[in-house]
Amino acid sequence: MKNGYKMKKIIRLLPLILAVIMMLLNGCGPIKAIKNSKLSAGIYLCAELHSEKECLDKELQRWGEFYEKGARHLFIEDSYSGAQLLNIWMHEDNDDILDQIWEDTKGTQGCSQVSYDFYKTIKRDYPETIFHGTDIGHQYATTGARYVKKLEEEGKEDTEEYRITVENNESGKKFYDLGNYETIESANYREQKMVEYFIREYEALSGEFIMGIYGWGHLELDSTHCCEGTDQQMVIQLKEKYGDLIQVEGMTWRDPISTEKMIVNGKEYDATYFGETDISDWEWTYVKYRVWRLEDSYEDLKDCYPDYSWGYQYVYEYPMKVEKNEIYIMEFEDIEGNTERAYFKSDIVQCEGSPATLGISVE
Repeated sequence: MKNGYKMKKIIRLLPLILAVIMMLLNGCGPIKAIKNSKLSAGIYLCAELHSEKECLDKELQRWGEFYEKGARHLFIEDSYSGAQLLNIWMHEDNDDILDQIWEDTKGTQGCSQVSYDFYKTIKRDYPETIFHGTDIGHQYATTGARYVKKLEEEGKEDTEEYRITVENNESGKKFYDLGNYETIESANYREQKMVEYFIREYEALSGEFIMGIYGWGHLELDSTHCCEGTDQQMVIQLKEKYGDLIQVEGMTWRDPISTEKMIVNGKEYDATYFGETDISDWEWTYVKYRVWRLEDSYEDLKDCYPDYSWGYQYVYEYPMKVEKNEIYIMEFEDIEGNTERAYFKSDIVQCEGSPATLGISVE
């Protein structure tokens, strides 16, 4: 009698038990969270200063947020071969491939310990990340050649992957033959190729959400500021094609840290300080530099003689947006703590096909 009653009670409770189980399976756990917050089609681009730790930390934070919502495709300013090799490295239990890539890029601005650690963090924390390289084949004779050899050893000469690899290597060679930014033609060529490769990679994903990381110069929407004498840069062309799908977040620009008084050419000015940047991983002479903007000083100093001992400083290397008709101060420090100050004006002048500030001689 008692057993029969218990059985009937259990039967009556079965629908409730099943409902609870279904809620646990489909409720507010991680799988449900990812499904419910799945990212719709979008192109989220991060504008960085290469090897700037603050930028890389912000990018890791953004990628982590998108990764949790299901994003897996990360576009990078690297060659097709470089990205493909990184994808192989992601599934290996050693860092041999990453170490070789770093050896290939030694001496470039992106080859730094903080950048190396960035990729290690991606592998550790976001292991399903898929890299897409949309730059020309800068290291065509090393990284590019090594990947071609790998494909040939695997008998893949007749594949689309092989064709893309070879063409990407050729693009790198042509860029350097055209002048490696010493000519407007070379600058335009690289930008057009980056657009072409980006579109190819993105279209192959059939509208999936992607995040991209590129140098600030490729993602500046103000073309009159950044591209005098050159074709429109990558982001403007992509925005013309994809419209509101494109979002750009600047990772490079810092807020002012402080304001101090400086006397220059016998006159006192307010100098806005934007902090220091570590360049010890890729610069041979100096280990860091500090930047100030000398407020309301352009009219007083614009006619100072050019100081070609300092020459040009690319606007991408400033920790803030460089506006026209400003004066900037850079203080460079070497390994022994010795410092040198240089003054630059932003007219904006062109150097090797890229916008830059020009050194001026100031007492």
